[in-house]
This record gives sequence, structure tokens and C-alpha cells, in this order.
Amino acid sequence: MGQAYLGSLDLPALAEPELRRLAERTGGICVLGVPEQDRIRVQLTTGRGRGSLATGSLVPSYCTAWGKAVLSVAPAAWIDRAIATGLQPLTPRTITDPTELRGELDRTRQRGFALDDREHDPHLRAVAAPVLSHTGMVVAAVGVALDHHRMPPVVLRENARATAELARSLSAAMGWSRPPRPTSREA
Repeated sequence: MGQAYLGSLDLPALAEPELRRLAERTGGICVLGVPEQDRIRVQLTTGRGRGSLATGSLVPSYCTAWGKAVLSVAPAAWIDRAIATGLQPLTPRTITDPTELRGELDRTRQRGFALDDREHDPHLRAVAAPVLSHTGMVVAAVGVALDHHRMPPVVLRENARATAELARSLSAAMGWSRPPRPTSREA
């Protein structure tokens, strides 16, 4: 019965008020994106200046913060599929080398958030973090985008921290709990 309840949760409804608060706090475009084959479907957008991040848009997974957040914790087959579709350069900063992309996904996994530094849109810098279901499977990513001039390193770190906190909160609402770390005896 608990599994049925967790499976019926409406993630956009859970995320909307939190994304709205994040948009007010950051002045950015805040997005809930869900994986759809080798792309990300923008399911919910709050804030101003939506452009290519309008609700309903499909954006590439390999060069957006939302896509890289999803891919960083997704099964290897998802990464392989994203690479197989071709890493087309959308801007001069787009990662187009599969090895470089895999390295970026490793860094994303380690730091807990993804970065899109004008890879998808030449004017936007974005950060995003993955949202996990009760089974630990990635179901979405949340994040914020701003004109790159409005997101210098100090602001990027603040937005990354807020985004990662929101992703953890939504994951917990979806029933995810981090497994306990093994003690030195168990390891």
C-alpha cells in the first residue's frame, strides 16, 4: 500500500511552490525537467525569461544542467543512448566529446549538482540536481538558470546549494532515503 501511495505522488504539484520560492530568491528561471528518452521534458517552469526552457519543451540531456543531473545518476544505458544520438555543438561551449561528457558526469555525481555554463544557450548559466524516487531511480531534475553575467561563481555556489537542497527535499517527499553508510567493520 505504501508503494502505491509513493507511486501516485504528483511531483510537479510537490515541486511548484518550492520552485516558485527558488525563482523569487534567485531571480532566475527555475525548472523541473523529467527524462524522456535521450532528452529532458521541461515539465514545469517558474520565473521570468523562459525562452527555450518553456513548459513542454524538449531539451538535450548532454548539454543542459537538468540533463546532466539526470545522466549523472542514471543507468549507463541512458548515457550511452545520449552519446549515440550525437553530441551536437549548440554553442561553442557545448561538450561534444563522449569521454569529456563522461568525466563531466562523474564530476556532477561527486559535487551533487550539474552545471551548464552556456552549453545549451550562449547566454545562460544553469545548475541542477537530480530528484530520486522511493526506489532510488532518477525521475527528474530541478534547477535554476540565469544570464551568465548574473551568475558569477559566488552566486553559482549559492544557487547550486539551494538547488541540491530542493532536490533532496523532493526526493525525500518521493520516499527516497539514502542508505546508511557501512561502518568500518562492514566495509
